[in-house]
Amino acid sequence: MGKSTVVYIVGLLCLVSYAMRNINEGSLSARSSSDAYYIRTVNHNRAVAGANLGTRLIMSDSSSSGSLTRSFAGGTFNVTFHPTASEDTVRIVSTSSAWDPMTNGAIFDTVISTVSHTSFSQFAYFSEVEVNGYLAKDNNNPPGGNMWKVTGDSLFGFAHTNGHWNLGGSPYFRDLITAKDPPNTMNYLGLYAPVFNNGYAWGATKSRPAANVTKLEQAAVNGSASAYMSYTEGEDVALTFFSDGKVNLKIPATTGTIRNQTLPLSSITSTGIIGVKRGDIHVKGIYKGQVTLVALSGSDAYKGNIWIDGNIVAATDPAVNPTSTDMLGLVAERMAYITKDLTRTPASVLNIQAAIYTQRGVFAAEDYSTIPLSGRIKLFGALAMGASTSTGKMESGVLAHGFFKSISTDQRYLKTSPPMFPRSGNYDLVAWWEK
Repeated sequence: MGKSTVVYIVGLLCLVSYAMRNINEGSLSARSSSDAYYIRTVNHNRAVAGANLGTRLIMSDSSSSGSLTRSFAGGTFNVTFHPTASEDTVRIVSTSSAWDPMTNGAIFDTVISTVSHTSFSQFAYFSEVEVNGYLAKDNNNPPGGNMWKVTGDSLFGFAHTNGHWNLGGSPYFRDLITAKDPPNTMNYLGLYAPVFNNGYAWGATKSRPAANVTKLEQAAVNGSASAYMSYTEGEDVALTFFSDGKVNLKIPATTGTIRNQTLPLSSITSTGIIGVKRGDIHVKGIYKGQVTLVALSGSDAYKGNIWIDGNIVAATDPAVNPTSTDMLGLVAERMAYITKDLTRTPASVLNIQAAIYTQRGVFAAEDYSTIPLSGRIKLFGALAMGASTSTGKMESGVLAHGFFKSISTDQRYLKTSPPMFPRSGNYDLVAWWEK
């Protein structure tokens, strides 16, 4: 074998050895990278599992304190709950750690979910049950009987009942409609074909804690630290709003013998809540700013009503300008009435821009079943009630007494609401964050 051949073979062996070494190191590096990726993925999945578990626990039993640690996929995750002072919103923080062979150190992963009690201002229409819940001024026995949504009825916004819907003909629902139970149905004028423009879902319940109104009472009491009244007991109160931000305050509502003053809204309440206990609130006008009115029954089972005496609208119309900051909440422990006005005609229009909530009763027209045809109610905002609304009475298939009604959601209320507007006792997932 020649000298050159020996040099060639030795060189070739060196090259092959070097290549094999690189291939082996590359294989080990790839395996290490694969192992590290697997460890990181499992660690992340553990954090996700913890966030899912914590969120499910909060949403199922509303417990929002403490922490929990669980074993999962060869490691552990730790979940902590971070409620706000009112517990309306809770952050669930899930963490997991593992050892990274690539860096020869610990790695950490965090997943955060946020849940919140749903504000009832998000619902264009909400009822506990779809039966007639009208309460006369001096009678706490509602007539009952199914209330139907039929051809010609329409709802623009989220709609929910904690019972079941009664549907006939082709009522129109622009947005998602939900309920605890499937609907009760009938052919109306030979047709059953409701329009669910954005779908429907049965099996959902939204609780309405009685504490919703007692929290508002305390806020109204606290607001009395201002120079004038934000809370009174045993008297009816009348509030007439003006577009310059002032309010005429009259106590009692009919005579004003105790107080009859026109004041800036900020002089009446420092908390944005105006409350009456064992009394009613009468309201009308053009409001500027943000305020929630609450009427509580106290020891008088016939009190705790809101009376809408005329148009009540925002100074900056939210239907035209969605950046309007003017908001009104009307919260009644008993009923929200549209005050009877026999000067109304079939062409009349009553405009209401507010989020309305009734704990026991409903939103209704006073003496709805006997007053003449009184035109149309245009509610732009939100409506949540203890039963189904009563604004008019049909005879022979046509409206013979009371009002037609149009209900449209105020899109602002999907993200915000009037001060301390009532919220559901259930938590809903509103945000989810992962690295």
